[in-house]
Amino acid sequence: MHENDLNAVISKSLSWSFKIPDDGTSLAIGVKRPFDGFGAHHGFPVYWEAKYLNSVRAFNFSALKEHQIENLIALKQEIPYAKCLFIVGVQWSARELRAYIFEDLGYIKIRKQSKKSILAEEFKTLTNFIVKKNGVFDFDI
Repeated sequence: MHENDLNAVISKSLSWSFKIPDDGTSLAIGVKRPFDGFGAHHGFPVYWEAKYLNSVRAFNFSALKEHQIENLIALKQEIPYAKCLFIVGVQWSARELRAYIFEDLGYIKIRKQSKKSILAEEFKTLTNFIVKKNGVFDFDI
């Protein structure tokens, strides 16, 4: 699995979605992709940026670009009822993919700025995750 596969699972899990292409074919040259995708789920707009770890290990926030978190924060301020999510997919075992869902984007921005990684031991204590079942994540919980 790769980050594109994680985004495909997220897209498939929503009522409707669009994954912004990474290959540059649909955006002007030099335009930064604002985040990974957007969609709707049971009447709520959803915007997300996702990162993937192929094992339980530290997540270094340098992988999250400044404009990605800023765009999600701006959308949340403009559309308060929207679900603006930063998702870290962690391949917990050969059969278990967890999606750690972060909605407090201000907290994520502070962690990024302070370069405070999410350590492997921290992932083991977090409860803000959902597990892929039958090829999708249940965002209804």
